[in-house]
Amino acid sequence: MNIQGQSVSSQQQSGGDRPLSLQRGEVYQAKVVERTSNSEAVLSIRGQIVHASFEGKVPKENQATVEVTGRQDDRIQVKTVTENKISARSAQESGSGSVDRVLGKLGVKDPSNELRTAAQRFLDQGAPLTRANVQDLKHYIERGPGQLNDRLETANFLAQKQLPPSQQHLNSAHEALHSRGLYQQIQQLANHSSEIAVSRHARNFNEVSQALRSEIAAGRLQPETIQAFKRVLLNESNTSEQMREINRMLQTIQQQMGEGRTQQAMETLSQLLTKVTPKAEQTLIHNNPPVSVAEQWQNILANQPHLPEALNLIREQMLNASLTEEQRTNLDIRLTEASSRQGEGRELKARQIVVSVLEDLSRQMNVSRESAPLTQTGNVEVARYIDNEQFQRLPVRSKDFLMTAVSEKVANSTAEFNTMQRNVSQQLDRIQQVMQHFRMQATSQARPMLDTVIRQLDQALLKNDWMLFTDMKTERRMLEASSQLAEAKKLLGNGQHQEARQLVRSVQQTIDQLQFKPSEKKIQHFVSREGQWQETRTVNQRLSHHLQETARSFIQNEGSPRQIFEGVRSIGITREADLAQILAGNKGNVNEANQRNMKGLLIQLMRGEEDGARQQQAQQALMNVTGQQLLSKNDHHQPNLQTLLFQLPILLKDQTVNLQVFVNSRNKGEQLDWENCSLYFLLETKKLGEVGIALQVTDRNLTITLKNDKPDFQRNIEPFAKACIHRLKDVGYNVRGLHFKAMNEGNERVNHRRGEKATTSTMTEKGFDFKV
Repeated sequence: MNIQGQSVSSQQQSGGDRPLSLQRGEVYQAKVVERTSNSEAVLSIRGQIVHASFEGKVPKENQATVEVTGRQDDRIQVKTVTENKISARSAQESGSGSVDRVLGKLGVKDPSNELRTAAQRFLDQGAPLTRANVQDLKHYIERGPGQLNDRLETANFLAQKQLPPSQQHLNSAHEALHSRGLYQQIQQLANHSSEIAVSRHARNFNEVSQALRSEIAAGRLQPETIQAFKRVLLNESNTSEQMREINRMLQTIQQQMGEGRTQQAMETLSQLLTKVTPKAEQTLIHNNPPVSVAEQWQNILANQPHLPEALNLIREQMLNASLTEEQRTNLDIRLTEASSRQGEGRELKARQIVVSVLEDLSRQMNVSRESAPLTQTGNVEVARYIDNEQFQRLPVRSKDFLMTAVSEKVANSTAEFNTMQRNVSQQLDRIQQVMQHFRMQATSQARPMLDTVIRQLDQALLKNDWMLFTDMKTERRMLEASSQLAEAKKLLGNGQHQEARQLVRSVQQTIDQLQFKPSEKKIQHFVSREGQWQETRTVNQRLSHHLQETARSFIQNEGSPRQIFEGVRSIGITREADLAQILAGNKGNVNEANQRNMKGLLIQLMRGEEDGARQQQAQQALMNVTGQQLLSKNDHHQPNLQTLLFQLPILLKDQTVNLQVFVNSRNKGEQLDWENCSLYFLLETKKLGEVGIALQVTDRNLTITLKNDKPDFQRNIEPFAKACIHRLKDVGYNVRGLHFKAMNEGNERVNHRRGEKATTSTMTEKGFDFKV
């Protein structure tokens, strides 16, 4: 039975909170807010207000542990399990009698000390306990994987998140906290599929070369794949000199793989594939026409955010283009129509008109070229086309699709940016008017308005599509604008109205001066990514490629917070929320979106895998991602604390490594308080071993501590660290100190996750205390 707790009034419950779900038979820690009679009271359970009827009298104490027994009208029915507040200290003083009574009530007799400790933690945090999940907790504590301390740590994290200790929650959290890195699990899945891929595609050059790419990306190169590659090339009648060159480059690839230089091995393979020209490749070249002038104009339209400039450039080139009179006339008419729609403010419709006429023109040129022999000029165009890595293996329909997709994305992004810019500027102007004319009421009226603008800017940074195409300069100016508005809000709260108004005016000028300029690098990345999805690949190949792209994105992102967020999203941390938005807005393809993150691919792999061992590997990797989601769950009922945990694959010296990220901050509405928070990064490197990076932020003042046990660590790293500090200043932090320490004899990982006291750091429910 599912019982929904009713709020006393709308003022006592925040609008964003969901109704509290209470299960019959669950035990909760409750606070008595108001006694309405001898047997009825208003209770606070897990941060929400509910009416309750007691079996017997309302407890005399304000804290009580209650069991839900049912529901009557608009109130829940409960009975008292114990009349005293349960805490670790009171349980110890009473011989653990209180927690023993709760466990006994739920079917556990003679619990171990470890189970008492774990159950006490769940009761203290108000997490629901039932007969089923207490049995799951008992089994996990006594016979679960790993060391006992690891299992207690997992239980502690779940309790802190107020999650019930079900078997699924315990296993997923354990995988995220204590298993190998996610990238290692996925690589192992990819390695097992290599022999199958080779045997299946041994006669096809394109697919054997793709198998080579997948194995190099996974960090393991199979001898069978190399032999299949050579066999295919021999069948294509390559000369003995070409085969010697191929063998030499394959040996280079194997040597680079042995030294862990995965990225260099991939580059050598790309060079090798451009040197060999088997019949399969020749067929591909002749079946795909070279880039026509129409396709060049499609590129102009896709890369130029200002439509009038794109139209003028196309008109200029049209004068010298080899077009028939009919083609020239039709193109001129459609460009004029597009200009007219642009003048009416319908830019998206205008772009659609141009895309349509260019696609028709491209098809006409392709038909005429296929019926004519290749000229010398045609050979030059073929070579230019082959040099274009983004499109060389795509059929004509796929290229047309990508051109259209890029054009529509840029058009929509331009419209989104213009709307955001106009709305934010108008709101900032109104805020200035309020500050000027209502000085006495400026604080109460302007601060909520500033909060709205800051949320709008943050929403643009993380979720608007135009941020996927804009240049890095625009993104950083948006970050600075958000930081300055936060500073203006603080000044306003201190009564410094004039200074706050000047800062708001400065931000408005910054916003008004922004221009949407797509980054060529980002557009190329978009085209490359979409091109990959046009190719036919197995789930394993997509998963392996996705892993490498994600690992690369965390490093090669120019310090872009949006790209970092996209990297986290690609793992699947936000998968359910993303799918819900697609379903709610009826925009996008759910099946396609579900395959664009590792969690979705792992679910698909696990469901379609017949091999029991591989299915178990996929399930473990899936639990790893799910555990990260659970341990990064937003703590609605703990306004003073929010913790996050991520395992991120990153590319380090051409080798993928696992980066663990621990975040501790106060909740600030739906966001973390980035001005006051603590972060800890832990990664395993080949040369330095474990490296820890602790960041302590207080009122935007940042202290950095680097940790490692190597004696020459500070001397080697300090110059590099100082050179990177300026990036933190760009986003609003003031770096006050850079320190170096040892890794605390290998206990650093445990201290930062478990919250145990140490000479270096302590993570508790009140915050993160880092001592330098």
